Amino acid sequence: MGTLGQDADASFFTHVHHFLAAAHKEPSVDAPTESAVDRRLAPRWPYSQSQRIAPGYCREVPPDAAWIDVPCFDLTQGGFSFFMAEEPTFDHLVVQFRSSEAIYVAARIAHSRRVLVDPAGNILHAQV
Repeated sequence: MGTLGQDADASFFTHVHHFLAAAHKEPSVDAPTESAVDRRLAPRWPYSQSQRIAPGYCREVPPDAAWIDVPCFDLTQGGFSFFMAEEPTFDHLVVQFRSSEAIYVAARIAHSRRVLVDPAGNILHAQV
């Protein structure tokens, strides 16, 4: 599924650029908020494409039945964000980024929160 450590970081970052170039997106750095909830300082790239995740898997290639489609929100050098109708009940997952080729990345849930999203994809309100 890939390499570990710095090689994996470099590989993921290369793939992030590949996917964003295909979607013609530019990075943005969010202005700091008063809340300490969001501590990422790396640029984020808007990424509003659906991708597949396999909840509960870590390093093995999941079977076809394990995959679900989720709408993504953004990408950073260190990860990505996505929306689910329910709060995740899993810590680890495998994501399949699809473009001209499929890239599989093992990931873990670093943070989750409930939000309301309008039909245009705008986050309206974060619930505590």
